[in-house]
Amino acid sequence: MAKLNLEELVARATQSKADKLQVRMVVIDQEGNTIQATKKDLRTVAKTLDMETETTNDRFQAEMKLVYDHCPVLHEKELQTAYGCAEPMDVVEKVFESNMGLIEKAAKEILDMYGLAEEEGTKNPVDDVKN
Repeated sequence: MAKLNLEELVARATQSKADKLQVRMVVIDQEGNTIQATKKDLRTVAKTLDMETETTNDRFQAEMKLVYDHCPVLHEKELQTAYGCAEPMDVVEKVFESNMGLIEKAAKEILDMYGLAEEEGTKNPVDDVKN
């Protein structure tokens, strides 16, 4: 453990600002096509992680919200209309071709931007943070 000086703390602040611009490409289909997920402020992800995840449906809804919140292209009205979405967040299921595994994987990639990546052999990170 090192004692940091002012210069090092200022450098960390600069790096922290750059980290806020972090992006990940998340796979949306079996062919390996991707869309961009962008890191948000911690409050955005914390609200999603506060969602109840006692059932598989609850966990799936939390993962879909996490993906929706972090992928700006999914917010495009034109895309939602093209997929015939009744609710804006429905576009996640449509774009990911109703593949729960891909949605879960995308959610894990997003959580990894916050240091909440799932370790091999552990539960879903949405569940881990709740407990």
